[in-house]
Amino acid sequence: MAGNSLWSCNDGGGAAAIYRIDTASGNVLQTVNLEDATNVDWEELSFDGTFFYVGDFGNNVNGARTDLKIYKFAFSDIPDYSTKPLATIPKEKIEIISFRYSDQLMPKASATNNTRYDCEAMVVDSGKIHLFSKNWVDLSTTHYILNSTAAGSYVADSVETMPTGYVVTGASKSPGQDIIVLLGYFPKAPGKHFMHILSGYSGGTYFNGNKRKLNLPDALQMGQAEGITFTNGSYGYISNERLSAGPFTIQQKLRSFDISNFVTISSKASASAR
Repeated sequence: MAGNSLWSCNDGGGAAAIYRIDTASGNVLQTVNLEDATNVDWEELSFDGTFFYVGDFGNNVNGARTDLKIYKFAFSDIPDYSTKPLATIPKEKIEIISFRYSDQLMPKASATNNTRYDCEAMVVDSGKIHLFSKNWVDLSTTHYILNSTAAGSYVADSVETMPTGYVVTGASKSPGQDIIVLLGYFPKAPGKHFMHILSGYSGGTYFNGNKRKLNLPDALQMGQAEGITFTNGSYGYISNERLSAGPFTIQQKLRSFDISNFVTISSKASASAR
């Protein structure tokens, strides 16, 4: 959430662009292209209140990508959508954060959807970038940290791992709260979805506090959900990819959620979000 609008991006092979979405109608209000950027496998879009971060780190084809990166640019460089519904961020305004995983010293090819080093979830918090792996092998997630948001090349440090029972596809931090949510699905039919609410954590890690796992609808009801964001301390949206499963086609949609019944929300919550 930025500028009172939701923002999203297409998966790998789509345009190197982000999209401003009206929450009431679901219509795209603005398309913002990133000059000279390439959408190898864009999977996550995060906002820290000043900068957008676009994660080109999808890695499910063989788990052996060596060009993992995050594009960073200022929200203020995006013009008003009412006058420029189609805009471009010039290349000189875009920073690139490249990284590799600390526990994957020599990436080796594997079968599709059979790697521990896929990633679709990112949170920017307190000047650090937090990644949550999409572990296809044993249905857990590893929390990696990049200790800076500046352009450069980094090693993503593995700091903790949590069993989930599903593959993690999205993450968001509640604004003004010490609450992280993870989203994902079980990778076999009927594709049940889940949300983890993480709270009461400490020491710069997220898995050492309270963990609440919520059941969500399966893929035939909500497609393949891959995006999650807050609009305030407890309320937010989940987005899904278009999914074709046999005779069924599930179109991309926005669905709202409210976690106020599951965790305590303090009065310090602000109105800004990812």
